[in-house]
Amino acid sequence: MGDRAIKTWREWNAEAAATGQPQLFYETGVLFLRKGLLDEPDSFEGDTLKVLEKHKHAVERFDCTAGGRKVHERFPAWTSKEYIESYHNPAGVRNVRSK
Repeated sequence: MGDRAIKTWREWNAEAAATGQPQLFYETGVLFLRKGLLDEPDSFEGDTLKVLEKHKHAVERFDCTAGGRKVHERFPAWTSKEYIESYHNPAGVRNVRSK
């Protein structure tokens, strides 16, 4: 359902741009932070990541356990070393513009 909504929101933005109107929404993404591992059983963040990857969403992963890219390198506001694994879905959250 979310994938269909994204498609429609993007179409509305294209129509607005074609008529000189401002965007109706802005894609800001969503950042999931996890203090544990993403593959732990019944992990909301891990289960959500599996669904996103299954549907070919371009998520950006951060993994502090394997010497990989740390979340604070991309999002400096998150300086805590508590977050072991995280990911960002750039198409995750919509800020709908109110009139």
